[in-house]
Amino acid sequence: MKTWVLIADASRARLFQIVRDGRLSLIQEFQFPAGRKRDQELVTDKPGSLKKGLGRSLHSRMPPPTSPHEMAAQNSARDLVRVLHDGWQRGTYEALALVAPAHFLGLLRERLDPAISRALVATLSRDYTALPDHELTGRLAEHFLPRA
Repeated sequence: MKTWVLIADASRARLFQIVRDGRLSLIQEFQFPAGRKRDQELVTDKPGSLKKGLGRSLHSRMPPPTSPHEMAAQNSARDLVRVLHDGWQRGTYEALALVAPAHFLGLLRERLDPAISRALVATLSRDYTALPDHELTGRLAEHFLPRA
């Protein structure tokens, strides 16, 4: 069974395939610079206000319903799910494992197509994005990789 493993957070991701001996083979890396920025760096303008005249003004400074940082995370999740969907449509994998911090894992899961959700064989709420490739196999083997 061809299995893909996505290791991700809001700012970067690596997509692997599990090869026959249980090791991970890197398919693609992703960078999402907006996921690393602070809210102030993502917003270019202040909330607006309206002048009513005679020195009086009406303020319409409503906070945005979603923070800029959250929007960047949602965009990253959407882009990654699109890659997963394309791979699924091409028949490149049959099973999927997701590894991400809890909040980002939730963003990924809520965007998955029902067919891909059924192919989801494992999820792990951990941030392994900074781990080098050679350490990932050992860490993931503790949870769900087949032993060689």
